[in-house]
Amino acid sequence: MNRRAFLGSLGAAAYAEMQGVKVIDAHAHLHHHGNPNWSDEDRKLIDAADKLGIDQLCCSILPPERPTKMESFRDCNRWLAEAIRRFPGRIRGYCFVNPGYTKEAREEIRRYVEEHGFAGVKLYNDYRANEPVVFPIVELAIELKVPILHHAGM
Repeated sequence: MNRRAFLGSLGAAAYAEMQGVKVIDAHAHLHHHGNPNWSDEDRKLIDAADKLGIDQLCCSILPPERPTKMESFRDCNRWLAEAIRRFPGRIRGYCFVNPGYTKEAREEIRRYVEEHGFAGVKLYNDYRANEPVVFPIVELAIELKVPILHHAGM
């Protein structure tokens, strides 16, 4: 049974709405602008959230290449900030970075959390969570009091 069927069978979103509880999807993705249909696909995600009674989606945008280049994560975060403006009140941002660009990644996180209100950090599998290159990112997230969503797998 998939997540959609499970929630539908329980009526969890309807119950939450009746109780005045906000429903938040903590892990969603908007589409990379290299996809020619990115705008339509983003709209479909919001429409699906509406049907499921999901109030907000915590999102990131990931580039297709691995390892992720600095220019790519900067583009993705800029596009995400635009999406947050396009769907007011619906999207919470996870700032996506590659920890291998330590200085630039920390600057990017600080800028998007402090200036754009991003809610957390998204790390993909450019590095494992226990590699020392990730530690400065973890330390900054602790300082900023934001969570890290670290994708599993290599």
